[in-house]
Amino acid sequence: MGAWKVQNHLQVHQERELGDHEIARRAREALALDPYIERHGVTVTVRNATVYLTGTVDTALEKSRAEEVVSGIEGVVEIENNIEVYKGWRWDAKNDRVIQRDFLSSPWRDPFIESGQADVTGLDGTAFNIAAAGT
Repeated sequence: MGAWKVQNHLQVHQERELGDHEIARRAREALALDPYIERHGVTVTVRNATVYLTGTVDTALEKSRAEEVVSGIEGVVEIENNIEVYKGWRWDAKNDRVIQRDFLSSPWRDPFIESGQADVTGLDGTAFNIAAAGT
């Protein structure tokens, strides 16, 4: 807490060294199993235990997540994250009526609240009250 800059001079020493091919295989497998990254088809290249990540994702969170996943792979000494965040994606604000409609028709909403039994009210898309009918 309070630090504004960190210079990391730690070096990783392995008991047994994995080859680049095995590190790449494990990294690809881990990324393919990660629910945030799997759909993006991130490319993995490994040279001298340094993992190079390339591709395009939708958010900075996904870019960071890819690096986090690969950092846990045995044998990885360094990561060069060259993943780009897709800039063509744009979030469009929705009015309260559209948000209410989307919520009530969403397959992710509470399965115990039947359609028509929930009251969803909001104010300019910023604060919502969602309650089961009769509460």
